[in-house]
Amino acid sequence: MDELVQDYQYQSAFTLHKPTLTIEYKDNSDKRYITNRFSSVALFLKSELPTVENNSNSVFQNEKYHDLGFSNNLSIRWKTNKFRWSLSSLLNYTTMPNGTIRVSDVGVASFLQSADSKQFTNQETISATYERRASRLYFPLSFQYRSDRVNSALITDDYSGFNLVKGNELDFSFSPQYEYTHPQRKYNFKASVSLATTRIDFENEGTTPLKKQKWSFVINPSFYFLYNVTPRATIRLQGAFANKIGDLADFITAPIQTSLNYQRYSLGILSENRSVTLNAIYDLKYPIEMFF
Repeated sequence: MDELVQDYQYQSAFTLHKPTLTIEYKDNSDKRYITNRFSSVALFLKSELPTVENNSNSVFQNEKYHDLGFSNNLSIRWKTNKFRWSLSSLLNYTTMPNGTIRVSDVGVASFLQSADSKQFTNQETISATYERRASRLYFPLSFQYRSDRVNSALITDDYSGFNLVKGNELDFSFSPQYEYTHPQRKYNFKASVSLATTRIDFENEGTTPLKKQKWSFVINPSFYFLYNVTPRATIRLQGAFANKIGDLADFITAPIQTSLNYQRYSLGILSENRSVTLNAIYDLKYPIEMFF
């Protein structure tokens, strides 16, 4: 029986420029603590990857990418008579104005893949913490908005397809949590439940047009328990139930060629996953000097 072997020999050369800028502000006063971090990054990549396949066909793969983005992360913490408060705000924007992969395969095939994308994210969270003796209650309320745009076009010797994908996602969540710590730290217990509602609006106006709009509501409970049996031995129990829905990548139905031999695409069906996780862990620690 003959064995089929694919042999590739690579000789890569690339240039990468990645300028960054970071500005951070802090205010630590008696009444509040404020931090604000602004960062900006740009990425310019040019890659050439000449390849010899099975010592015969010569393949020339060229890639160009330009990425730009910035983010601003603000955090404010303060305390009142009975509560500790925190407020966080995240703004993030990334864009790839143009990215291309061009492959020329002498005597066999060639393709040209181009793409551009934009993503904007805004997440706001306010949380209150109430503490009484060994118990603590957390009340975080969160809002998130995300907007995505992905355009791509693939042209080969016998195929052409494109994606014009846009999507908006709106999420509200409330995740109260109770925590108890033994006064001598003999054990620690946490229990939480996340209540979240999500609105999605996804559309692909490309080769395979499709559209999806949906409201969803999920409940995700979890717990954590730690017991210190001895100073060297601990037992940990934790469990969680998770509901997750897909994202804009589920609607990229026309193939995107990411390298010479790899394509990615989806079927246009919004994925939904449910999972249950249970863990029981026993830790036993001995200092290494005890063995000498």
